[in-house]
Amino acid sequence: VVSTQSTGSSSGTTVYAKGGEQIKQVTVTMTNNGYTWKMKSPWQFATKLNKTKYTSLSAALKACAKNAKCTGVTKEKKGEYYLGSGTKYKPGKDMAIFIKYGVLSMYGGYTWTYKDGYTMSGGHLSSTTYTTKAKALAACKANDKCTGVILEGKK
Repeated sequence: VVSTQSTGSSSGTTVYAKGGEQIKQVTVTMTNNGYTWKMKSPWQFATKLNKTKYTSLSAALKACAKNAKCTGVTKEKKGEYYLGSGTKYKPGKDMAIFIKYGVLSMYGGYTWTYKDGYTMSGGHLSSTTYTTKAKALAACKANDKCTGVILEGKK
């Protein structure tokens, strides 16, 4: 039944309240200042780290890379960028966020993004334990099914 009435409670029924148009999203991954950044549009960080306004994306990403409390950058409009904190985002018309994802490292002709305190879902490809990070990365590089390495204990 299509309705123009407001919603109220009624057992055994489900209401689908019409909202706005579906948000068209864009996601791009890039590297800058030694980090991997995931750009998502049209979003903004729910919380700004501070009130400092940057006039270029490059300057904002550089400042965020140097700040451990910064989790990314919001582009509010051309020439207006702010550092974000936290992991909550909200829709932002004509805005974009650049999420600081992890530190970028090069090894064996591949780029590797690493982030402390995380693990990977899925199973282990083998029960082999490697004695060095270099050996583990080399083994992963050689196996097309390998998507990453989990380092347990000391670096």
